[in-house]
Amino acid sequence: MDKHHLLRRLLRRLAAPVIRVGSVTFFERDLTVPVPRAEAPAGFEVRRATPLDLELLCEGRRPARPAEVMRARFRDGDLCFLAIDPSGRVAQSTWVALERAYIPELDMDLTLGPGEAYAYDSYTRSDVRGRSVFAAVRQLVCDGLLDQGRKRLRTYVAGDNAKGLVGAAHWQDTTGRLRYARLFGVKTVVWGGCAVSLTAHAGGGGALPASRKRPASDLRVDTITDTEAFLALEPVWDDLVERARIPHPFLTHAWVRSFWEAFGKGKELRILAAFSGQTCIGLAPLMMRRAWKYAMPLRQLELIGNKHTPRSDFIIASRHEEAYRAIWGELERQGADWDVVVLPELVAASQTLEEMNQLAKERSLLTGVWTSSASPRLRLRGSWESYFQSRAAKHRSNLRNRLGRLQRLGPVETEEITGGDQLARALDEGLRIEAAAWKGKNGTAIASRPESRLFYERFAERAAQRGWLRLQFLKVSGKRIAFNYCLRFRNTLYILKQGYDPEYAPYSPFNLLCFYLLQDAFRSGVSAVDFLGCEEPWKRSWTEESHGHSWLYLFQDRWRTRPVHFTKFRVLPAVRGTGFHLALRAASEALSAPLRLAQRSR
Repeated sequence: MDKHHLLRRLLRRLAAPVIRVGSVTFFERDLTVPVPRAEAPAGFEVRRATPLDLELLCEGRRPARPAEVMRARFRDGDLCFLAIDPSGRVAQSTWVALERAYIPELDMDLTLGPGEAYAYDSYTRSDVRGRSVFAAVRQLVCDGLLDQGRKRLRTYVAGDNAKGLVGAAHWQDTTGRLRYARLFGVKTVVWGGCAVSLTAHAGGGGALPASRKRPASDLRVDTITDTEAFLALEPVWDDLVERARIPHPFLTHAWVRSFWEAFGKGKELRILAAFSGQTCIGLAPLMMRRAWKYAMPLRQLELIGNKHTPRSDFIIASRHEEAYRAIWGELERQGADWDVVVLPELVAASQTLEEMNQLAKERSLLTGVWTSSASPRLRLRGSWESYFQSRAAKHRSNLRNRLGRLQRLGPVETEEITGGDQLARALDEGLRIEAAAWKGKNGTAIASRPESRLFYERFAERAAQRGWLRLQFLKVSGKRIAFNYCLRFRNTLYILKQGYDPEYAPYSPFNLLCFYLLQDAFRSGVSAVDFLGCEEPWKRSWTEESHGHSWLYLFQDRWRTRPVHFTKFRVLPAVRGTGFHLALRAASEALSAPLRLAQRSR
């Protein structure tokens, strides 16, 4: 790719907020003419979705769709058809509108006539393309709509989607093409001829819900800023976690308290608690700190956590919309104290992501969503034997070969410590193993920093008291050679930290520990295993599922925040993957590092 092409691409992306041109081609299918019959691959389930499938739908595609968009579609009466693979992941999904549909490129509504339907947002996972999965879902869509009395199915394809245009033409008739130009992201000019009914956009149509006047709320929001009040909140906090059915341990009081004891220096608690009378119905566990963003100092209000916190969110048990609005109202009242609110590691189906983003937009704040890493997970279905047989033959062969070679050195066994007098010594040994390989050399091991070690020690004590802790080891001839800092919470195993003795690296000791761990999980009734962290090849050898995560940024519209927002959400996406991106990051780090050092030395 030459420098002129890179420059053109950069200019095109930077110009996108000013003007965007393109075209859309509309197609239609006569549903009284049967589509070619197709069957999904063995083990796939093809069916119509329900609102209970919301989490599956949010996580079943990249990029993930916000959960509130999916909820709004179901509320509007739209239908969704999907194919689920043997591991429980969505392989294909297609949405169908029955009355009206929004065409975002044109910023217009498609009005459907009697007996018509409109298919949109059709997505097929890349690894199942060419396996008749889409054809099987298409058949269900066409048959289901015909059973409802629909005679015609409409679709459209964007002009820059060459493969989509070819694919649509194979089974549909073309009804026309429209061209458009969008100026400043607001005004859209449309021209061309097409036999469809289009009207000015009336709102809705899969977008986030529009702002509307809401009745006054009786909720009050208290701000907790001192440690004693935070500690006293423990029974209320944990009761709220139970009522909100938080599925993981990373929002429990024990986790947040352990974090604060280890990492709280230089930060200020800003926990917002929403009450209905004397009952706490929501918590926003926030903290305030000074942060440097692209060499600009900002007062950052963020969820309590750091890189050791795999997942975060607000804790809302009831009256969700009111609770979010009440918390947002308190954030507005404290607006003079902060420049940016950062909500990291929100799962794809998080209501916080949609509600807070929408509330901020209503107040004309600068917002942005950054897609973070996806965390692999495995939902346990059926037997261990059938699951293991479904893994790649090479993976199974490697495990058997390495286990056989390791067994020649001596007896191989596993060990699990859940608490008691052995806990401190076992954790110390585990952290030594975790630091023995590349993590120790790179300074990323838990034992590399005293505050990290303190955090995991404190939380291990509290998790053991609550029955969550599982310190697991793989042993050969009595020697511990692999370690897993694991938690069992709400019948899910969370693999928090892992490591192995590099002397035994040729035997893949942690993969062998997973081999034993998963066997036991199947046989002890565990419902899921969450590998946490980012997607890595060794994790992908065990599962194809994953949790998507996003970071939400809400900037006050101020002189110091505008260049930061523009850089992060305009410039960087435009140049990502180029040498300019790397140079920009290096320059930002070089400018920010001495400023951060000076701040810490005060």
